[in-house]
Amino acid sequence: MTVNAPIVTAGYFETMEMRIVRGHPISTLDERGAPPVAVLNETLARRLWPGSDAVGRSLAVELFGQKSTKVIVGIVADVRTSGNRLGRVRRSTCPSRRTRRQSCATS
Repeated sequence: MTVNAPIVTAGYFETMEMRIVRGHPISTLDERGAPPVAVLNETLARRLWPGSDAVGRSLAVELFGQKSTKVIVGIVADVRTSGNRLGRVRRSTCPSRRTRRQSCATS
């Protein structure tokens, strides 16, 4: 599965006024030196774990041939990112201060 996975800094969700529906947004505690984490949107969380809470679960990702595992720390409400014609997009988000190997992008 391919998902849109921007890499962001602490405060991103608050700045963009995106509502966290479960768990917590990415914070400075989730950046350097912390275990790799991700925040998913509701659509991706429901698709990966239908009927279950995704917070606290692990997600295997691969970027440029490098595999890693992220812990889901939060679920953000679905938002439209590009115009009215797009439906819901599967999305995950990770802290920006990761090495390329630890990045959360999964596309």
